[in-house]
Amino acid sequence: MTHPATNLKISFPPIAVKFNSDQQNSIKDITDDLILKWKNQHGINLTITARFVHMHSLLIFADGSSTSESLLDPNRWPRTLKDVDTEVKIPGQLPPAYSLIIQQFHRNWNEEEWLIELQQRYVSLYKITRMRIKEGSPLNAVRADFKSIEEVKTLIRSGKINVGSMIHPVKPYHLPIRINKCLKCLRHDHTINSYSRSRLCPKCAEEHSLENGCSNRERCINCGGGDHISGHSACSIVQEKRRALVEQSKKKRAELLVLAERQQHQFVYQERDYPTLSNDNMPHSSSHIPRQSVEPSQRSYAHVAQKQREQGPQINIEYTLSSFLNKMERRLDEFSSRLSSQLCDIEKKINIYSDRQIEVENIINEIILPSIQEYKFIELKDKLLPLLYELPNHQQQMGIEILQECCWTWSFQALSQFWQQQYCQPKIPSSSLSILHYNIRYFYSNQADLIDMVNVFSPTIISLNELGTMIPEKTIKQLLFPYNVYLKEGTNSHGGVVLAVDKRLRCHLIEINEPNIIEVQMIVGDQQFVVASIYSPLTDRLPLATMTTLLNHSKNIIIAGDLNAKHPDWDCPQVNTIGRDLSTGSWHTI
Repeated sequence: MTHPATNLKISFPPIAVKFNSDQQNSIKDITDDLILKWKNQHGINLTITARFVHMHSLLIFADGSSTSESLLDPNRWPRTLKDVDTEVKIPGQLPPAYSLIIQQFHRNWNEEEWLIELQQRYVSLYKITRMRIKEGSPLNAVRADFKSIEEVKTLIRSGKINVGSMIHPVKPYHLPIRINKCLKCLRHDHTINSYSRSRLCPKCAEEHSLENGCSNRERCINCGGGDHISGHSACSIVQEKRRALVEQSKKKRAELLVLAERQQHQFVYQERDYPTLSNDNMPHSSSHIPRQSVEPSQRSYAHVAQKQREQGPQINIEYTLSSFLNKMERRLDEFSSRLSSQLCDIEKKINIYSDRQIEVENIINEIILPSIQEYKFIELKDKLLPLLYELPNHQQQMGIEILQECCWTWSFQALSQFWQQQYCQPKIPSSSLSILHYNIRYFYSNQADLIDMVNVFSPTIISLNELGTMIPEKTIKQLLFPYNVYLKEGTNSHGGVVLAVDKRLRCHLIEINEPNIIEVQMIVGDQQFVVASIYSPLTDRLPLATMTTLLNHSKNIIIAGDLNAKHPDWDCPQVNTIGRDLSTGSWHTI
């Protein structure tokens, strides 16, 4: 049985040191070498003992908390001991004195998230484990494991720990009561040293070889149960022994409390502690007390004191009071745990109701309101269509879209802004085509000039060259929203072409795998037109082959752009390569 003990000395788990090759040094030589290296590298004097498991492994035992905590860091260990390479295995669990219990830690809190936050305040904290009852249900308490015993002692002395912005009570952690078991015969009434027969199988409790495992069913040798192994917590014998040990522990605790209380008020009275007062040197007077009257009084007082000491306190009464106090403490702990649990349940219910409210709102917004809006739209549409009968088709469609937008649950201000961004004043369709070409040279700087020209000339087609940088297509579409916008990247920082066609015209893009050239086919009336925008940088050759293929797409072709071609044939005093290519080619006769 393990239980909170009163011993101040802590039993630290050993640290295993494995030698990677054979070594013939003694334990003293190895430990002296380790102590010397540790002193030179870290300035710490180690107090350790050691023993060989075999010649390739050594167990190091620390004699104090400072030594143990220093040895727990594997990065601080030397790579060799007595010129032999080593590997160090650190124990995974520290003594219970390095842990404490954090109470009122809500069951719905995540331990890993709080561990990260608590480590910022408590540096040696490295693990938080949720406490559970035997059925597996979580408790409102966690075990916090530290690497520094001084930090644990400080927290236990204060009785509290800061968790976020809250203060939670803490108490020492003690290992649970364990039942001793003989590892040979698997029974609980003796130790392994007093059993001389062969070892039994821990699974089936039978005597057979364990080299090839065990294929038999599980069986407990103590209660005869076939659903668990020997020593399992579900065994009735184990449960009975654990209950007896718990009661024994409670009784022992009560006796210790009574003994401590008795020692506080216990005095020893002996006659030699009260010597007779001598009156030889006292002046004679009529008021002095005779010797014969002093001695009987002194003996009477010592006799009464001795009698009171022999009678002692009433043990049964103190035991009852101690048990009553323990019961009150347990009830207060249960009440605190129950109150925390109820608060957590209330928070969960609030979250559930909040989620339900959000679901109802989503149903209203996604199903009910759209249905109401659709019904209102259909009703108003039936009333509006007779009024729009004589208007053109595009105006009828625009009127229906405006009516649909009015049926949305928008504010008038938001609806007005939406209309201003999406619509402009309808224009009367024209049978003639007008084209605006603009070497815009830095789109962002000159986009205001572009809008002014569009408002003045109202072109059917807009061609833009020399954008100055890569412009997102979405940005151009927002600026020229009444147009279908087509964009092609360029080959330099000045390149890139844009072709925008009025949305009232039917058009589609003709794919060309060539930068700086974009081509669109459109239908005006009963005729087909091809419009192209071309930009030719000064450092590139003119794409005559691609331009020649444009002639095969339609007999009505419109080309706009900046070719950077210089030649006297078009009254330019200078000549460049692009001008000569364009002058001598087939395009000169077109």
